[in-house]
Amino acid sequence: MKNKLLIGIISGAVIYLLCLLTLSGTHKIDNEFSYYDNIDFDFIIPKPWYSQIDEIEKLDFIDKVTPYYMTNKSISGNNIKIDFFIVEKNANLDKTPYSSTLLLKGKLSSVGEAVIDEKAQRTLNANLGDKITVTFGNEQCTFMISGIVRTNNFASKPTALIYFADGVKQGIKNSVKKLSYSGAYVDAIDIAKAEDYFNKSYRPIGKIGDRNWYDDEDSYEYMKKSIESMEVSKEITNTALLKANSVSKYTESTKSNIGILAITLVIDFVLYVLLWIIYLIGSSKTYRKRINNGEKVAEIVKEFRLGAFVTLFICSLFLIVSHAFIGKTSVIALVLVNIIAFAIINAQASKIITKK
Repeated sequence: MKNKLLIGIISGAVIYLLCLLTLSGTHKIDNEFSYYDNIDFDFIIPKPWYSQIDEIEKLDFIDKVTPYYMTNKSISGNNIKIDFFIVEKNANLDKTPYSSTLLLKGKLSSVGEAVIDEKAQRTLNANLGDKITVTFGNEQCTFMISGIVRTNNFASKPTALIYFADGVKQGIKNSVKKLSYSGAYVDAIDIAKAEDYFNKSYRPIGKIGDRNWYDDEDSYEYMKKSIESMEVSKEITNTALLKANSVSKYTESTKSNIGILAITLVIDFVLYVLLWIIYLIGSSKTYRKRINNGEKVAEIVKEFRLGAFVTLFICSLFLIVSHAFIGKTSVIALVLVNIIAFAIINAQASKIITKK
């Protein structure tokens, strides 16, 4: 019995690894398409100065500009750091990566609340209703997690979104002498015109800042010239282009995905059946000896079926847990194929065990 259970566990793991290796890459492309297809802004621009927000929004090819501050902070009570994206109170969150279209659970935040992404949820082991405390300057601020969104594809670290209000605003203003926006999400009416403007005319004046930041005029003028002569296009994120690329990848991958899934299903089925048929045939002498010694065939078949069921259970469990990596459709198809394979094994067990 121990041998059969061990074979069940090993074969289940082998089948699972096969499915993971063949399908995880294609599902990653599907996820990427789904993410970019659900964002409602077209550009991320670096370091705009306060006066630039209104100037850009007045351009006839721009619809909405949503500026943000970004700071990396430790969560009180542990050493975990996450990136906080901080927006003004009047911000439209649907024009950010923390929108209702990317919301997985809960609701979008209001003042005193935070929306975190999936990566932050896993890192913090947090959920809706939990509270996180962060210190900004000399202000300790506590936020209740109101919503969880898909992992922010534009950030490398776990992230959260909060509002620039109350203690956050006071703490940052008291502790940061050279304060400017970290960036802004831009929704364009005419993407081509906006792209041309940001690549050729836009300059991140927030990097220069206020004249009062400098000890003398020469330092200020030097910084101005440096920023005015810089190549800004490399720092502009064109989400419209990312969306177009992901659509192209998705279209190509959809065609190949069907073939890859079909081949994986066939291999999965054959592997499952062969593993246990080979085991049955290889153990036939042992089974006949046990039958000749008076052991009932029904008991031997029952014992064998348990091992085959362990394969089905282990493989299905692994697949279900890993649906985020290979996709729900693939999981359902693979589990059904394994159930069919298990049924065939069951039907053939008695014949093979009693065959002389």
